Amino acid sequence: MAEGGYHGGTAVLCDEKEIGMKELRKFIAEHAMGLVFSVVVGTLCVLPQFLAPIALHGGYKGLEFLYIDDELTYRSLIQEVLDGHYTTASPHLYEYKDSPTIVYPTGVYFYALPAMLIGLLCVVVVAKFLFPAILFFLVYVLSRKLTGHSGRANIVSAVATGLMVTLGLELISVQYIKDLLTGGPHELHLSLWTRLVNPITGGLLLFGLLVSLWRVVEMGKKRDIIISGILAALTVGYFFSLALSLATIVSLAIVYALQKKWIQVKRTLWVLILTLLLQSPYWYNAMHAL
Repeated sequence: MAEGGYHGGTAVLCDEKEIGMKELRKFIAEHAMGLVFSVVVGTLCVLPQFLAPIALHGGYKGLEFLYIDDELTYRSLIQEVLDGHYTTASPHLYEYKDSPTIVYPTGVYFYALPAMLIGLLCVVVVAKFLFPAILFFLVYVLSRKLTGHSGRANIVSAVATGLMVTLGLELISVQYIKDLLTGGPHELHLSLWTRLVNPITGGLLLFGLLVSLWRVVEMGKKRDIIISGILAALTVGYFFSLALSLATIVSLAIVYALQKKWIQVKRTLWVLILTLLLQSPYWYNAMHAL
């Protein structure tokens, strides 16, 4: 009986593994175009990290290419965590380094934790590829879910939306487009999504939350409610993502209440309650500091 139980357990594990592989193959087949363009976006974003040292030839001294405003400040926050000052309360002064802080540096840990294993230089370069690529894919998935249709038009629309968000930020400026087309003065600079910590980590959390909220509203699984609450709670590290996430959750609850869709209202409120519970230390410190 013991041998039979062993073989039975092995069979169950094999079946689960086979089901998992089928689901993975189905996912890759369904989102093949999105995955391809994710790699394209990530490659375009990380290329300056390789092109700049090549342009310097022998003058390259092994430092990260940190071109965008405030990147050195964000890098110092990451280094603070690596040095054991986990609140990052005072990155520039020796005093107050371990003091309590109102804003929890959640985004900093996206870099600091892997940097403890593979080094900060490696993490900076990998993140400039990986994070924009993931952001594109999240926008792509969200766009496909919201349109609610299948087929080529749905995929093309989702890819275009993802490219606009990740690579086309400047195109929302009419003056920039005018100067670009007429040969007027304009700046050529790197994608804002390649800047360390913010806004990229806030963007990842926000769009991850939006995708998860869609699953909560449509399916109502407890797992998705928990994931949504955790993602929303982690946005405390970046005020804009925090405000947008809370506004989105509350707005959804209000809209569904007006439509008398009480099941969706209940699911959304569970996400809000969990979010506020997880964020309670942040709100306590914020109120205490007033």
